[in-house]
Amino acid sequence: MRNDDLQRWLPYLEGVDLPVGKVLSDEGVVTHSVYFPITAIVAKLHVMENGSSSEIAVVGSEGVVGMSLVMGGASGATRAVVLCAGTALRMPSDFFRSEVRHLHILHLLLPYIQALISQMSHTAACNRHHVLDQQLCRWLLLSMDRTQGNCLAMTQELMATMLGVRREGVTEAAMKLQRAGLIRYARGLIEIVDRPGLERRACECYSAVRRAYDQLLPPLDEDTSVQRRDAAPPPNNHGLGVPQRSTPFSPLVPHHPDLLGIGMAHLAGAKPALGRAGFRGG
Repeated sequence: MRNDDLQRWLPYLEGVDLPVGKVLSDEGVVTHSVYFPITAIVAKLHVMENGSSSEIAVVGSEGVVGMSLVMGGASGATRAVVLCAGTALRMPSDFFRSEVRHLHILHLLLPYIQALISQMSHTAACNRHHVLDQQLCRWLLLSMDRTQGNCLAMTQELMATMLGVRREGVTEAAMKLQRAGLIRYARGLIEIVDRPGLERRACECYSAVRRAYDQLLPPLDEDTSVQRRDAAPPPNNHGLGVPQRSTPFSPLVPHHPDLLGIGMAHLAGAKPALGRAGFRGG
């Protein structure tokens, strides 16, 4: 971001803690805030009239929750629910809407919008054409790409909701992956034991989505396609109230200050003025 844009944004950014299950926006409901996840992971769901739902995309520190405002809408197009608890930066929707009227701001958002559309289209195709254990592999990998470490706190009921299937189906699929030595699941905690094996077990949709994000959201360092898992964590939290990362970065969290979604996560680690009072409850 340009420095003048950054300085204009700072007073409107507030650090918040997001608990699991918190609804950030809903279909047809006026959106009052836009969220830039830092450590939180958010799922975008399509909810049917009978109450059943299916995940269509996941958003982490690479993205923004509230992109319908860019298209001119005042309400959410889908339901956005916190999948993994963590921190985020919150901005009033009125201010965000006024900012995207600036052509250079809009152009910064367009690559992320295209990447998000790619994820949503591949998810739709995956849900129709691939078996459940392949869908689960894709979903686990996309979620892991947006967190730090190899574990997710996730109940089978929540996984079933995300995939739009019965809990028994998720249980059977998870047991297959566990017997194959790919994951370890116990007491609501999923650990990825063999990530390369999980990627081989997944369908083509994961690699297609990952490739789109790598191409559209390039890292700052042109010599590195993504931030590696073996990269060193940042030396401190710059007084932001963000817990220091005890595990290496996820491979999908590149640093590119000219992309707003990534820029906000990058910003959170570089601008102490944003969080001197610490993060507050969302």
